[in-house]
Amino acid sequence: MELNNTKGTWQYNLFTTVKENMAVSRSREEFVKNMNALGYKVKWDDSHKYITFTTPDGHIRRNNKLYPVEDFTKDALQRRFDVNKSNFDKGIKIDSNKNETKDISKLDKEMIFVEKLISEDKGNRAINYITRGDKTSAKLITGINCSPESALNEMMLTKKMFNKNEGRQFIHFVHSFHDHEDISPELAHEISLKLIEQERFKGFEILAATHTDEDHLHTHFILNTVNSETGMKWQQSIKEVKALIEFSNRLCEEYGLKYSYSNKKKKSYNKSETLGERKAKEEGRSWKQELQLAAKSVLKHSTSKEEFIKNMNQLGYAVKWDSTDDRVTFITSNGRPCRNTSLYPPKIFSKDAMEKRFSINKQFENSKQEFRHEVQMQAMQDIILETINKLSHNPSLGNSNYPFSYLEGQALKEKMKEKEKGEGLDWDR
Repeated sequence: MELNNTKGTWQYNLFTTVKENMAVSRSREEFVKNMNALGYKVKWDDSHKYITFTTPDGHIRRNNKLYPVEDFTKDALQRRFDVNKSNFDKGIKIDSNKNETKDISKLDKEMIFVEKLISEDKGNRAINYITRGDKTSAKLITGINCSPESALNEMMLTKKMFNKNEGRQFIHFVHSFHDHEDISPELAHEISLKLIEQERFKGFEILAATHTDEDHLHTHFILNTVNSETGMKWQQSIKEVKALIEFSNRLCEEYGLKYSYSNKKKKSYNKSETLGERKAKEEGRSWKQELQLAAKSVLKHSTSKEEFIKNMNQLGYAVKWDSTDDRVTFITSNGRPCRNTSLYPPKIFSKDAMEKRFSINKQFENSKQEFRHEVQMQAMQDIILETINKLSHNPSLGNSNYPFSYLEGQALKEKMKEKEKGEGLDWDR
Protein backbone atom coordinates (compact mmCIF):
# COMPACT_ATOMS: atom_id res chain seq x y z
CA MET A 1 0.00 0.00 0.00
CA GLU A 2 2.05 2.93 -1.29
CA LEU A 3 2.34 6.11 0.75
CA ASN A 4 3.76 7.81 -2.29
CA ASN A 5 5.04 11.01 -0.76
CA THR A 6 6.86 9.11 1.97
CA LYS A 7 9.24 7.24 -0.33
CA GLY A 8 11.68 10.19 -0.27
CA THR A 9 9.01 12.95 -0.24
CA TRP A 10 9.99 15.73 -2.65
CA GLN A 11 13.31 14.01 -3.42
CA TYR A 12 11.48 10.90 -4.56
CA ASN A 13 9.03 12.96 -6.63
CA LEU A 14 11.96 14.70 -8.30
CA PHE A 15 13.75 11.42 -8.97
CA THR A 16 10.72 9.74 -10.59
CA THR A 17 9.86 12.84 -12.64
CA VAL A 18 13.42 13.15 -14.01
CA LYS A 19 13.57 9.41 -14.72
CA GLU A 20 10.27 9.40 -16.58
CA ASN A 21 11.07 12.43 -18.71
CA MET A 22 14.57 11.28 -19.63
CA ALA A 23 12.93 8.05 -20.89
CA VAL A 24 10.73 9.89 -23.41
CA SER A 25 12.67 13.04 -24.36
CA ARG A 26 14.64 13.20 -27.64
CA SER A 27 16.74 16.25 -26.81
CA ARG A 28 17.94 18.42 -23.96
CA GLU A 29 15.49 21.14 -25.01
CA GLU A 30 12.54 18.72 -25.00
CA PHE A 31 13.57 17.36 -21.61
CA VAL A 32 13.74 20.86 -20.08
CA LYS A 33 10.39 21.76 -21.65
CA ASN A 34 8.73 18.61 -20.25
CA MET A 35 10.12 19.25 -16.78
CA ASN A 36 8.93 22.89 -16.89
CA ALA A 37 5.44 21.71 -17.83
CA LEU A 38 5.35 19.75 -14.57
CA GLY A 39 6.43 22.74 -12.51
CA TYR A 40 10.16 21.94 -12.31
CA LYS A 41 12.88 24.43 -13.27
CA VAL A 42 16.01 23.04 -14.90
CA LYS A 43 19.32 24.94 -15.01
CA TRP A 44 21.50 23.22 -17.63
CA ASP A 45 24.41 25.48 -18.55
CA ASP A 46 27.38 24.31 -20.60
CA SER A 47 29.63 26.33 -18.32
CA HIS A 48 28.56 24.32 -15.23
CA LYS A 49 29.45 20.74 -14.45
CA TYR A 50 26.11 19.92 -12.85
CA ILE A 51 22.43 20.27 -13.74
CA THR A 52 20.31 21.99 -11.08
CA PHE A 53 16.66 21.09 -10.56
CA THR A 54 14.19 23.25 -8.59
CA THR A 55 10.97 21.56 -7.45
CA PRO A 56 7.53 23.25 -7.60
CA ASP A 57 7.76 24.03 -3.88
CA GLY A 58 11.27 25.52 -4.09
CA HIS A 59 13.57 22.63 -3.15
CA ILE A 60 16.89 22.55 -5.03
CA ARG A 61 18.89 19.46 -5.98
CA ARG A 62 21.77 18.78 -8.38
CA ASN A 63 21.89 15.80 -10.72
CA ASN A 64 24.90 14.35 -8.85
CA LYS A 65 22.58 13.77 -5.87
CA LEU A 66 20.28 11.47 -7.86
CA TYR A 67 20.90 7.73 -7.66
CA PRO A 68 22.57 6.03 -9.42
CA VAL A 69 24.74 9.03 -10.17
CA GLU A 70 26.12 7.62 -13.44
CA ASP A 71 22.60 7.51 -14.94
CA PHE A 72 22.00 11.22 -14.44
CA THR A 73 25.22 12.85 -15.63
CA LYS A 74 25.02 15.27 -18.55
CA ASP A 75 26.69 12.72 -20.85
CA ALA A 76 24.36 9.89 -19.72
CA LEU A 77 21.27 12.03 -20.26
CA GLN A 78 22.46 13.13 -23.69
CA ARG A 79 23.17 9.52 -24.71
CA ARG A 80 19.66 8.59 -23.64
CA PHE A 81 18.18 11.45 -25.68
CA ASP A 82 20.16 10.28 -28.74
CA VAL A 83 18.86 6.70 -28.33
CA ASN A 84 15.30 7.99 -27.97
CA LYS A 85 15.64 10.09 -31.13
CA SER A 86 17.12 7.18 -33.06
CA ASN A 87 14.31 4.88 -31.97
CA PHE A 88 11.72 7.52 -32.86
CA ASP A 89 13.23 7.94 -36.34
CA LYS A 90 13.05 4.17 -36.81
CA GLY A 91 9.40 4.13 -35.80
CA ILE A 92 10.07 2.45 -32.45
CA LYS A 93 7.69 3.67 -29.76
CA ILE A 94 9.38 5.51 -26.90
CA ASP A 95 8.19 4.32 -23.52
CA SER A 96 9.37 4.00 -19.95
CA ASN A 97 11.58 1.03 -19.09
CA LYS A 98 9.15 -0.57 -16.67
CA ASN A 99 5.38 -0.45 -16.46
CA GLU A 100 5.60 -0.23 -12.70
CA THR A 101 7.68 2.93 -12.87
CA LYS A 102 5.31 4.42 -15.43
CA ASP A 103 2.29 3.67 -13.25
CA ILE A 104 3.93 5.23 -10.20
CA SER A 105 4.87 8.29 -12.21
CA LYS A 106 1.27 8.80 -13.29
CA LEU A 107 0.28 9.20 -9.69
CA ASP A 108 3.37 11.28 -9.00
CA LYS A 109 2.31 13.71 -11.72
CA GLU A 110 -1.00 14.19 -9.97
CA MET A 111 0.75 14.60 -6.63
CA ILE A 112 3.15 17.14 -8.08
CA PHE A 113 0.23 19.12 -9.48
CA VAL A 114 -1.59 19.20 -6.12
CA GLU A 115 1.66 20.02 -4.30
CA LYS A 116 2.22 22.91 -6.71
CA LEU A 117 -1.24 24.30 -5.99
CA ILE A 118 -0.62 24.09 -2.24
CA SER A 119 2.82 25.72 -2.51
CA GLU A 120 1.20 28.61 -4.39
CA ASP A 121 -1.39 29.08 -1.60
CA LYS A 122 -4.14 27.73 -3.82
CA GLY A 123 -5.65 25.38 -1.24
CA ASN A 124 -9.13 25.91 -2.67
CA ARG A 125 -8.02 24.66 -6.09
CA ALA A 126 -6.25 21.68 -4.53
CA ILE A 127 -9.42 20.69 -2.68
CA ASN A 128 -11.53 21.23 -5.80
CA TYR A 129 -9.15 19.02 -7.75
CA ILE A 130 -9.15 16.01 -5.40
CA THR A 131 -12.97 16.16 -5.14
CA ARG A 132 -13.65 16.44 -8.89
CA GLY A 133 -16.66 14.45 -10.07
CA ASP A 134 -14.71 12.70 -12.86
CA LYS A 135 -12.26 11.30 -10.31
CA THR A 136 -14.41 10.43 -7.30
CA SER A 137 -17.97 10.56 -5.94
CA ALA A 138 -19.73 11.98 -2.88
CA LYS A 139 -19.73 8.63 -1.06
CA LEU A 140 -15.93 8.45 -1.46
CA ILE A 141 -15.30 11.90 0.08
CA THR A 142 -15.02 12.22 3.86
CA GLY A 143 -14.21 15.11 6.16
CA ILE A 144 -12.45 14.35 9.44
CA ASN A 145 -13.16 17.06 12.04
CA CYS A 146 -14.70 19.12 9.24
CA SER A 147 -17.51 18.96 6.69
CA PRO A 148 -16.52 18.08 3.08
CA GLU A 149 -18.71 20.92 1.78
CA SER A 150 -17.02 23.60 3.89
CA ALA A 151 -13.62 22.01 4.62
CA LEU A 152 -11.52 24.94 3.36
CA ASN A 153 -13.49 27.57 5.29
CA GLU A 154 -13.29 25.53 8.49
CA MET A 155 -9.54 25.01 8.06
CA MET A 156 -8.91 28.71 7.44
CA LEU A 157 -11.06 29.63 10.44
CA THR A 158 -8.93 27.37 12.63
CA LYS A 159 -5.76 29.10 11.41
CA LYS A 160 -7.27 32.50 12.09
CA MET A 161 -8.47 31.47 15.55
CA PHE A 162 -4.95 30.44 16.58
CA ASN A 163 -3.31 33.26 14.59
CA LYS A 164 -1.23 30.83 12.53
CA ASN A 165 -1.54 31.94 8.93
CA GLU A 166 2.17 31.82 8.08
CA GLY A 167 4.26 28.97 6.68
CA ARG A 168 2.94 25.83 5.07
CA GLN A 169 -0.86 25.83 5.12
CA PHE A 170 -1.66 22.25 4.13
CA ILE A 171 -0.11 18.78 3.96
CA HIS A 172 -0.96 16.54 1.03
CA PHE A 173 -0.29 12.81 0.83
CA VAL A 174 -1.69 9.82 -1.05
CA HIS A 175 -2.56 6.30 0.06
CA SER A 176 -2.67 3.97 -2.96
CA PHE A 177 -3.49 0.34 -3.72
CA HIS A 178 -1.97 -2.03 -6.25
CA ASP A 179 -3.94 -2.27 -9.50
CA HIS A 180 -4.19 -6.07 -9.11
CA GLU A 181 -6.02 -5.69 -5.79
CA ASP A 182 -9.61 -6.92 -6.07
CA ILE A 183 -11.37 -4.42 -3.81
CA SER A 184 -14.23 -1.99 -4.24
CA PRO A 185 -13.75 1.81 -4.09
CA GLU A 186 -15.83 1.83 -0.89
CA LEU A 187 -13.49 -0.66 0.78
CA ALA A 188 -10.41 1.24 -0.40
CA HIS A 189 -11.88 4.40 1.11
CA GLU A 190 -12.63 2.60 4.39
CA ILE A 191 -9.09 1.23 4.68
CA SER A 192 -7.56 4.63 3.94
CA LEU A 193 -9.71 6.23 6.65
CA LYS A 194 -8.49 3.57 9.09
CA LEU A 195 -4.97 4.78 8.38
CA ILE A 196 -5.62 8.21 9.92
CA GLU A 197 -7.33 6.90 13.05
CA GLN A 198 -3.93 6.99 14.73
CA GLU A 199 -3.40 9.30 17.70
CA ARG A 200 -1.07 11.63 15.80
CA PHE A 201 -3.97 12.73 13.55
CA LYS A 202 -6.29 13.55 16.46
CA GLY A 203 -7.72 17.08 16.25
CA PHE A 204 -6.45 17.76 12.71
CA GLU A 205 -8.97 18.68 10.02
CA ILE A 206 -8.52 16.35 7.05
CA LEU A 207 -10.33 15.98 3.75
CA ALA A 208 -10.08 12.51 2.19
CA ALA A 209 -11.14 11.62 -1.37
CA THR A 210 -10.68 8.22 -3.03
CA HIS A 211 -10.05 8.39 -6.79
CA THR A 212 -11.34 5.75 -9.18
CA ASP A 213 -10.19 7.23 -12.50
CA GLU A 214 -7.05 5.04 -12.69
CA ASP A 215 -6.57 1.26 -12.60
CA HIS A 216 -5.15 1.57 -9.11
CA LEU A 217 -7.48 3.03 -6.49
CA HIS A 218 -5.89 5.75 -4.36
CA THR A 219 -6.98 8.18 -1.66
CA HIS A 220 -5.86 11.82 -1.48
CA PHE A 221 -5.59 13.50 1.90
CA ILE A 222 -5.36 17.26 2.48
CA LEU A 223 -4.56 18.06 6.10
CA ASN A 224 -4.75 21.44 7.83
CA THR A 225 -1.33 22.07 9.38
CA VAL A 226 -2.93 23.72 12.44
CA ASN A 227 -4.60 21.42 14.97
CA SER A 228 -8.21 22.52 15.61
CA GLU A 229 -8.03 21.46 19.29
CA THR A 230 -4.53 22.47 20.39
CA GLY A 231 -3.43 25.04 17.81
CA MET A 232 -0.15 23.11 17.41
CA LYS A 233 1.42 22.86 13.94
CA TRP A 234 1.72 19.52 12.18
CA GLN A 235 5.07 17.77 12.52
CA GLN A 236 6.16 14.32 11.41
CA SER A 237 9.53 12.60 11.73
CA ILE A 238 11.02 9.93 9.45
CA LYS A 239 10.47 7.43 12.26
CA GLU A 240 6.75 8.30 12.30
CA VAL A 241 6.57 7.94 8.52
CA LYS A 242 8.01 4.42 8.77
CA ALA A 243 5.54 3.61 11.56
CA LEU A 244 2.70 4.81 9.30
CA ILE A 245 3.86 2.49 6.50
CA GLU A 246 4.03 -0.42 8.96
CA PHE A 247 0.51 0.39 10.11
CA SER A 248 -0.63 0.44 6.47
CA ASN A 249 0.85 -3.04 6.01
CA ARG A 250 -1.00 -4.28 9.08
CA LEU A 251 -4.24 -2.97 7.59
CA CYS A 252 -3.46 -4.91 4.41
CA GLU A 253 -3.14 -8.06 6.47
CA GLU A 254 -6.30 -7.43 8.47
CA TYR A 255 -8.36 -6.86 5.32
CA GLY A 256 -6.86 -9.84 3.50
CA LEU A 257 -5.17 -7.82 0.74
CA LYS A 258 -2.54 -9.53 -1.40
CA TYR A 259 -0.53 -7.00 -3.37
CA SER A 260 -0.61 -3.61 -1.66
CA TYR A 261 2.14 -4.06 0.93
CA SER A 262 4.89 -1.46 1.01
CA ASN A 263 8.57 -2.37 1.53
CA LYS A 264 7.60 -5.59 3.29
CA LYS A 265 10.29 -8.23 3.59
CA LYS A 266 9.37 -11.80 2.82
CA LYS A 267 9.40 -14.03 5.88
CA SER A 268 10.69 -17.59 5.85
CA TYR A 269 8.38 -20.40 6.88
CA ASN A 270 8.25 -21.36 10.52
CA LYS A 271 8.83 -25.04 11.19
CA SER A 272 5.67 -25.16 13.31
CA GLU A 273 3.45 -23.87 10.49
CA THR A 274 0.85 -26.26 9.14
CA LEU A 275 0.48 -26.97 5.43
CA GLY A 276 -2.74 -24.94 5.41
CA GLU A 277 -1.00 -21.94 6.98
CA ARG A 278 1.79 -22.12 4.42
CA LYS A 279 -0.71 -22.31 1.57
CA ALA A 280 -2.56 -19.34 3.02
CA LYS A 281 0.68 -17.33 3.05
CA GLU A 282 1.53 -18.34 -0.52
CA GLU A 283 -1.89 -17.19 -1.69
CA GLY A 284 -1.68 -13.97 0.26
CA ARG A 285 -4.33 -14.95 2.78
CA SER A 286 -4.17 -14.60 6.57
CA TRP A 287 -5.63 -16.68 9.39
CA LYS A 288 -8.03 -13.84 10.04
CA GLN A 289 -9.25 -13.92 6.46
CA GLU A 290 -9.73 -17.69 6.71
CA LEU A 291 -11.83 -17.15 9.84
CA GLN A 292 -13.79 -14.41 8.13
CA LEU A 293 -14.60 -16.60 5.11
CA ALA A 294 -15.63 -19.50 7.35
CA ALA A 295 -17.88 -17.32 9.53
CA LYS A 296 -19.50 -15.68 6.51
CA SER A 297 -20.21 -19.04 4.89
CA VAL A 298 -21.65 -20.58 8.08
CA LEU A 299 -23.73 -17.46 8.71
CA LYS A 300 -25.48 -17.91 5.36
CA HIS A 301 -26.85 -21.32 6.30
CA SER A 302 -27.43 -21.26 10.06
CA THR A 303 -30.96 -20.78 11.44
CA SER A 304 -30.00 -20.17 15.08
CA LYS A 305 -27.13 -19.15 17.32
CA GLU A 306 -26.77 -22.78 18.46
CA GLU A 307 -26.59 -24.08 14.90
CA PHE A 308 -24.06 -21.36 13.97
CA ILE A 309 -21.79 -22.29 16.90
CA LYS A 310 -22.14 -26.01 16.11
CA ASN A 311 -21.19 -25.46 12.46
CA MET A 312 -18.21 -23.29 13.41
CA ASN A 313 -17.08 -25.97 15.87
CA GLN A 314 -17.14 -28.53 13.07
CA LEU A 315 -14.77 -26.30 11.09
CA GLY A 316 -12.36 -26.17 14.03
CA TYR A 317 -13.35 -22.80 15.52
CA ALA A 318 -14.49 -22.29 19.10
CA VAL A 319 -17.11 -19.55 19.62
CA LYS A 320 -17.61 -17.59 22.82
CA TRP A 321 -21.07 -16.00 22.63
CA ASP A 322 -21.87 -14.62 26.09
CA SER A 323 -25.13 -12.76 26.73
CA THR A 324 -23.26 -10.42 29.12
CA ASP A 325 -20.82 -9.32 26.40
CA ASP A 326 -21.73 -7.30 23.31
CA ARG A 327 -18.94 -9.00 21.38
CA VAL A 328 -18.49 -12.52 20.05
CA THR A 329 -15.05 -14.10 20.29
CA PHE A 330 -13.81 -16.70 17.80
CA ILE A 331 -10.84 -18.90 18.65
CA THR A 332 -8.87 -20.68 15.92
CA SER A 333 -7.65 -24.27 16.18
CA ASN A 334 -4.20 -23.02 17.25
CA GLY A 335 -5.63 -20.75 19.96
CA ARG A 336 -5.71 -17.35 18.25
CA PRO A 337 -8.64 -15.23 19.49
CA CYS A 338 -10.48 -12.79 17.23
CA ARG A 339 -13.52 -10.67 18.02
CA ASN A 340 -16.42 -10.21 15.65
CA THR A 341 -15.65 -6.46 15.47
CA SER A 342 -12.38 -7.32 13.68
CA LEU A 343 -14.08 -9.20 10.86
CA TYR A 344 -15.05 -7.48 7.61
CA PRO A 345 -17.56 -6.07 7.04
CA PRO A 346 -18.09 -5.62 10.79
CA LYS A 347 -21.75 -4.65 10.37
CA ILE A 348 -22.77 -8.16 9.27
CA PHE A 349 -20.94 -9.81 12.18
CA SER A 350 -22.50 -7.83 15.02
CA LYS A 351 -24.68 -9.84 17.40
CA ASP A 352 -27.87 -8.10 16.23
CA ALA A 353 -27.00 -8.55 12.57
CA MET A 354 -26.26 -12.26 13.00
CA GLU A 355 -29.47 -12.83 15.02
CA LYS A 356 -31.46 -11.14 12.25
CA ARG A 357 -29.74 -13.33 9.68
CA PHE A 358 -30.62 -16.47 11.67
CA SER A 359 -34.26 -15.34 11.71
CA ILE A 360 -34.24 -14.69 7.96
CA ASN A 361 -32.64 -18.09 7.32
CA LYS A 362 -35.29 -19.72 9.50
CA GLN A 363 -38.11 -18.02 7.61
CA PHE A 364 -36.52 -19.03 4.35
CA GLU A 365 -36.20 -22.64 5.51
CA ASN A 366 -39.88 -22.68 6.53
CA SER A 367 -40.83 -21.18 3.19
CA LYS A 368 -38.90 -23.91 1.40
CA GLN A 369 -40.75 -26.60 3.38
CA GLU A 370 -44.11 -24.98 2.61
CA PHE A 371 -43.14 -24.75 -1.03
CA ARG A 372 -42.16 -28.44 -1.13
CA HIS A 373 -45.52 -29.34 0.46
CA GLU A 374 -47.39 -27.24 -2.10
CA VAL A 375 -45.47 -28.92 -4.91
CA GLN A 376 -46.37 -32.36 -3.56
CA MET A 377 -50.08 -31.41 -3.24
CA GLN A 378 -50.10 -29.99 -6.74
CA ALA A 379 -48.55 -33.18 -8.10
CA MET A 380 -51.26 -35.27 -6.41
CA GLN A 381 -53.98 -33.02 -7.78
CA ASP A 382 -52.54 -33.38 -11.27
CA ILE A 383 -52.60 -37.18 -10.94
CA ILE A 384 -56.22 -37.14 -9.73
CA LEU A 385 -57.37 -34.85 -12.54
CA GLU A 386 -55.55 -36.96 -15.09
CA THR A 387 -57.18 -40.13 -13.70
CA ILE A 388 -60.68 -38.59 -13.72
CA ASN A 389 -60.15 -37.45 -17.27
CA LYS A 390 -59.12 -40.92 -18.43
CA LEU A 391 -62.00 -42.67 -16.65
CA SER A 392 -64.56 -40.22 -18.01
CA HIS A 393 -63.46 -41.00 -21.55
CA ASN A 394 -63.11 -44.75 -20.96
CA PRO A 395 -65.31 -46.09 -18.10
CA SER A 396 -64.17 -49.66 -18.80
CA LEU A 397 -60.87 -48.78 -17.13
CA GLY A 398 -62.61 -48.27 -13.80
CA ASN A 399 -61.28 -51.49 -12.34
CA SER A 400 -57.71 -50.76 -13.41
CA ASN A 401 -55.05 -49.91 -10.89
CA TYR A 402 -55.41 -46.12 -11.04
CA PRO A 403 -54.70 -43.89 -8.06
CA PHE A 404 -58.30 -42.72 -8.17
CA SER A 405 -59.47 -46.25 -7.29
CA TYR A 406 -57.28 -46.12 -4.17
CA LEU A 407 -58.75 -42.76 -3.20
CA GLU A 408 -62.27 -44.12 -3.66
CA GLY A 409 -61.40 -47.05 -1.36
CA GLN A 410 -60.10 -44.69 1.32
CA ALA A 411 -63.34 -42.66 1.16
CA LEU A 412 -65.39 -45.85 1.54
CA LYS A 413 -63.43 -46.84 4.68
CA GLU A 414 -64.09 -43.43 6.25
CA LYS A 415 -67.78 -43.77 5.49
CA MET A 416 -67.95 -47.20 7.15
CA LYS A 417 -66.30 -45.81 10.30
CA GLU A 418 -68.94 -43.10 10.42
CA LYS A 419 -71.75 -45.67 10.23
CA GLU A 420 -70.22 -47.67 13.10
CA LYS A 421 -70.45 -44.58 15.29
CA GLY A 422 -74.09 -44.13 14.38
CA GLU A 423 -75.81 -41.58 12.22
CA GLY A 424 -75.84 -38.07 13.68
CA LEU A 425 -73.67 -39.02 16.67
CA ASP A 426 -70.69 -37.05 17.96
CA TRP A 427 -67.46 -37.98 16.16
CA ASP A 428 -65.49 -37.67 19.42
CA ARG A 429 -67.31 -40.68 20.85
